[in-house]
Amino acid sequence: TSLLTLLIPAVFGAYAAVRLTADAHAFRGNEAARRDLHAVAEAGFARAQRLLPWEPAYLVPRAAALEQLGRLGEALPLYHAAVALAPCNGLGWGNAGRVAFALATARQEPPAQEDALRVLLRAVDLAPSQPSLYAAALLAAEPRGRFAERDALVRQVLMSHTGAR
Repeated sequence: TSLLTLLIPAVFGAYAAVRLTADAHAFRGNEAARRDLHAVAEAGFARAQRLLPWEPAYLVPRAAALEQLGRLGEALPLYHAAVALAPCNGLGWGNAGRVAFALATARQEPPAQEDALRVLLRAVDLAPSQPSLYAAALLAAEPRGRFAERDALVRQVLMSHTGAR
């Protein structure tokens, strides 16, 4: 028997043990989030994320829990990390853009609002069937005076969701 034959099952076994442990922490996080215990949820997802930091399934709910706790500055990098791991996920871009816009608005940073609006428009392009993305982009475009983008989004919603021309 070769050394490789012995190592492969050991490596897969170790990964399975880590994965099961991370999933157990995430399960507790999901259960806490369901009961609006966002601090407990965030702690559970943080434990899962420490074990498997490349897993968007732990990053996104942790960011959502932080968002519910009003800790937007901590949530945004997690949403960005999730987007980096799944760059074609429109909902991921939407989360990042929505939180970035909220932070930029709170900080009164118009250039950052523009950047966030571009992220939200990218989200709509990636996932045009998601109505929540249109809402976030519309809410960001309107106060910025970006009426052409707003009108294009409204037309796109009407065409894709009602068939109107």
